[in-house]
Amino acid sequence: MISVIRRSRSPSEQFKSPPIELVVPNHFRCPISLDLMKDPVTVATGITFDRENIEKWLEQGHHNTCPVTNQTITNPPDLIPNHVLRRMIQDWCVENYRFGVERIPTPRIPVTENQVEEILRTVTHSAQRLDGNGCRKMLDKIRRLAKESERNKRCFVVNGTVIALSAAFHSFALSGNSLEESCYRSILNELLAVITSVSHHSQLDPEAVSFLGSKASFNCLVHLLMESTSSNSNSNSLSGTRNAALILKRLLAFDQRYVERLGQIEGAVKTLFRLIKEPICGTTTKACLAIVFFLISSSARKERLRSRLVEMGMVSLLLETLVDAEKSVGEKILGVLDELLECEIGRKEAATHPLAVPVMAKKIHRVSDLGNEFAMSLLFKLLSGAEGDGLVLEALQMGVFQKVLVTLQVGCGAVAKDKATKLLKLLHRCESRVECSNLTHFNKLKIPF
Repeated sequence: MISVIRRSRSPSEQFKSPPIELVVPNHFRCPISLDLMKDPVTVATGITFDRENIEKWLEQGHHNTCPVTNQTITNPPDLIPNHVLRRMIQDWCVENYRFGVERIPTPRIPVTENQVEEILRTVTHSAQRLDGNGCRKMLDKIRRLAKESERNKRCFVVNGTVIALSAAFHSFALSGNSLEESCYRSILNELLAVITSVSHHSQLDPEAVSFLGSKASFNCLVHLLMESTSSNSNSNSLSGTRNAALILKRLLAFDQRYVERLGQIEGAVKTLFRLIKEPICGTTTKACLAIVFFLISSSARKERLRSRLVEMGMVSLLLETLVDAEKSVGEKILGVLDELLECEIGRKEAATHPLAVPVMAKKIHRVSDLGNEFAMSLLFKLLSGAEGDGLVLEALQMGVFQKVLVTLQVGCGAVAKDKATKLLKLLHRCESRVECSNLTHFNKLKIPF
């Protein structure tokens, strides 16, 4: 296989001569990908590879040998930057720029485990001394290095960065009024920002959870969540709210005790409602919907919390938001609504809303498999209520019968099948009372009951 670079031509040039192909010299190509190397590094066996490719090869676990010589490579491997070859490649790129070759940038030296350990030691010592400025300098360094490459970010993650930063957050949270208020909020916000950035969507380590879930830390998280609802909120407090919501969501998913703790905090439910009603960003909205779902589905106070949210107007708010919601948000809204309709006042509120049946009917087959389950469960709860007959007729007119029938015919999970069957029986009861012009298209489909 020969690596080539084709020069792009204008439309008029393409009719005059075939495209020019530039062959990449063999010693400039990575032995693994056969592509031009951007960051050549030499392993102990003397073979040079592109850094990204050899790291991926070694990270697969069962590969601890050189792909060319099959000799064993030390773990962790010594990847020595080949500066001479990299400069030769860059010079070649410059010489052939007229053929569409772009000069490869000089790669940054990746962060090492020793560097990460030193940074985290400084963070820990700064937090113990409540030195906000010292801690902030290290956070800036972590942010900068993590942005340079995915490899750097992985190096921070696997070397306990989230645990160290969570411990620092706990230390500052315990300090209370020992620091000036603005400095106190600032360092807590910055620690949260780096924790969420570095850990991203990965599960929190139990040790990190123990620090972030401590009484002092948990109260700080809730306080930061509530800051955006204050009249003097700014961009920093909005960012803090977003990060606090993300961390709280992961804590609640980790352990039921955090669900109970949040449900007992005065003002928490009102704040979540406000953040959904007046969204900061999509990420915050999804996190808040997930938190609400945990509270009203598994908390010991779930009945009271459901009633309170319905009285606040959550059912109407979610139905109106659901109309144009993106799929990931829509799935979470349907899940929250499904829990809210477990209580009688929730069903009554939905039954009187003109959007209830149309929007739920619209979302079947348009969100996700889980969204389908929620939508069919919602419709069954709604249509089997006191005002059921009128709503059943409306559902039939909206084509719900056909959509549910198709769901069963194409196949679905056991839970979805049970919900679809119950809903179909309910709809079939009133089928003859409404003219469904498109129903003839489904005459040949077998009704599964």
